[in-house]
Amino acid sequence: MALPALLAGVGVSAVAAAATRPLSAPAGRGQAALGVGVYAGQLQLRVCTNAPCDAAGGKAHALPAELAKLVDAAELTLLPLGSGRHAVHVTIPDTANQRAYELVVVAPSTGLAPLVVFEGFTGLVSGQEGAREGPMVFVSEPTEKGERRVVVGKQYESISLCGRPTVLAPNVLNPADLQLHPAKVQRLSPAERNQAKRLKAVRLPDGAALGPSVLTALGASSAIGAPQNLTDGNPATTWAENRGAEGRGEFVTFSAPSQLPISGFDFVVRPPGTPPGAAEPAPAGASASEFWLAVPDRLFHVALPDDAWQHPGAVYRVTLEAPIRTDCVALVIENTAAKGPDAQVTFGEVAAVSEFDSGDLPGLVGALAGGGERAEAAKTVLMSGGPAAFRAVADAFRSLDEGGRRVALDVLDRADCELSTPTYVRALLGRYEAHAIHARDRIRRCGRKSADYLASTLRIALPRARPILADELGLIAPDRAVAEIAPLLDDDAGALRSLLRVAFARAASDPLAKDAIQKVLVDQRLSTAAKLDVLRALGDSLADYGPAASQAFAGLARGKDFRTRFLLLGPAAALAPTDKVAHEYLSRALGSDPDAHMRFGAAVAAQGSPAFTRELMAAFGDESVRVRRAAVEGMGRKREAKAEAPLIDRLQRDDWPMVRAAAAEALAGLGPSHAADAALDRAIGDESPLVRVPVVLALGQRRVRTSAPAIRELLEDEKEDPLVRRAAARTSGRLCDHAALDTLSELAQKRADPLLDQNQKGLSLAALEALATMGPTDLRQRLSPLLAKGAAPGAREAAEAALALPATCPRR
Repeated sequence: MALPALLAGVGVSAVAAAATRPLSAPAGRGQAALGVGVYAGQLQLRVCTNAPCDAAGGKAHALPAELAKLVDAAELTLLPLGSGRHAVHVTIPDTANQRAYELVVVAPSTGLAPLVVFEGFTGLVSGQEGAREGPMVFVSEPTEKGERRVVVGKQYESISLCGRPTVLAPNVLNPADLQLHPAKVQRLSPAERNQAKRLKAVRLPDGAALGPSVLTALGASSAIGAPQNLTDGNPATTWAENRGAEGRGEFVTFSAPSQLPISGFDFVVRPPGTPPGAAEPAPAGASASEFWLAVPDRLFHVALPDDAWQHPGAVYRVTLEAPIRTDCVALVIENTAAKGPDAQVTFGEVAAVSEFDSGDLPGLVGALAGGGERAEAAKTVLMSGGPAAFRAVADAFRSLDEGGRRVALDVLDRADCELSTPTYVRALLGRYEAHAIHARDRIRRCGRKSADYLASTLRIALPRARPILADELGLIAPDRAVAEIAPLLDDDAGALRSLLRVAFARAASDPLAKDAIQKVLVDQRLSTAAKLDVLRALGDSLADYGPAASQAFAGLARGKDFRTRFLLLGPAAALAPTDKVAHEYLSRALGSDPDAHMRFGAAVAAQGSPAFTRELMAAFGDESVRVRRAAVEGMGRKREAKAEAPLIDRLQRDDWPMVRAAAAEALAGLGPSHAADAALDRAIGDESPLVRVPVVLALGQRRVRTSAPAIRELLEDEKEDPLVRRAAARTSGRLCDHAALDTLSELAQKRADPLLDQNQKGLSLAALEALATMGPTDLRQRLSPLLAKGAAPGAREAAEAALALPATCPRR
């Protein structure tokens, strides 16, 4: 059954203003009268033998509970169906949930029970955002006789006639039997069809090529064969409507590149001829005689010059009067010359026509220059041009300007990774940062498909390019990266070698690289410099490679040059817990090497090892001050009680402030000890402020409250070094020295002075921190100068932050 009138809206939006009072549908042609109304919050229906029919005496119709507060706003519309029969359309808006509850009710031909033809929530009521769907009720515009058609179907968020309301799987209410029946409906309004531009297609000469495949089929109202067959570039694959007969109103929607001016469309209706004896690809296929092309803001009527089903493989073209730009195109069937209910209106391919000739690759590539509007249009054609177009763009990339390269990269995103990777690498190493970011992202998406080209390029690249390529190879193929980077680590340029070592370390951290690392460690072809950097890059994980790592280390440990010996200290520390040769190497370097630089490096390396306590403590007496300090710092990290006495000795007797300061810091981390506390207390009077600072902080960390008076004296001494006073302020807070509150308050209040120098500002902030830690009950009053109008910038914020901090001392 065809529906000649256009469906022009959803629900009652397409009809006259709905009545708010009860309705009475007249009887006629064997149909009884029908009364519908809302009374006391209930929808009531009643069938009467004669009109008017008062619904007030009818039966309440059960509705979902969530409509209880909405039913009074129900909209009732009387719909003349034709043949003297009527229906009533009930709509209960539920705007809060972006839906409605709709009923289509008729009086039956026999009996007195109302017939509800359709009932339910309508709108996009189910599914995920972007793919929602739900029932839909369409009411047509009135015919000249005032008759309307009621269609019930489904709607999909992802499918529309380029913005026009669209019902799918339509069923029309037949006035003859008052039942819903499947139907073909023309979804374009009569008004729009009447205003459509009339165009006539022409059949192109045999062998004519289609325009570029820049359209992408999105969906169809019905289908035999996937709609995507229409834009796959293969005319032998087809789509046909699945409603039969003339197929009126069935449609396919396409996305289109909005940058491309479209001057026309090409169509293949019947697939090219099949070999003799082969089955007919579409035995019931038929050609449309006329159809519509819809874009968001206009409509075109297209008539074919002949029966295209009689011309297999023929290309038909319709040319527009002026190019259009659009992101959506819909093809809507109107009619066919074929007869019979089983006809399937079919298309094989649909393509857009533009000013660009898809066969003129040099011209298309040249149009990319500048990266402007014309370049964007050419891009869309090149994207659909396949490998030949992609190779043309890749070959021309170096000759393009910045804008052209940007657009070219977009084109190559459609190409296979093997074809596009060389161009991505050029962009990665080029001078345009945006291009490099684009290329980096695409190489990582390609993954191992880009590895071969990256590896081969890394071997021959200029030194400055190697770290960049090594990083990317390490991310997509860490095992390949380890093997390729290792030989490059003997580069004479220290800075570049350092970057390569970092790239190697990143790749090595991936479990996929473990086997490759084992091979690199025992590779006799690697130079000494390269293998040494491999060991350094592996860091603490070196011991995980067992015998291979030990073999590599032993071979390098025989070297005599200072650089090799010194740089092996780190790997030796990593291997020392499990490798005797490495342990002896580091122990010997720390304890007896004649070169102080070696002993210092060994002390630093040993700091992170669980062994070497004895060697580090022995180094407390080394003649080199740098060695002594490194050894003291190492024992401070270990926090071993056995180091207490030697550390106290260094604090008291070492000639160098840097060693005494390191000893104070080390003692701060040891466990409870009266001896350590006493030694630190005595060191408050050290002649060097470089020592007094860590001593005062250590006393605070250890909570030595007996030292509070001495520390308070340092705080109050205006001649004392500013850094010492700052440390004394913080420690006074940690020791909860309430006797220092007034001094701390005075110092904190100076933060209000906008002319305060940096030393005074630092001391003021330290005092503020101490006050927050102590948390006196009158803290806000003490900080009032900082909160006053006119205080230095940041003073109020600092005071408010202090007031918000929780106190850790007993309040007073």
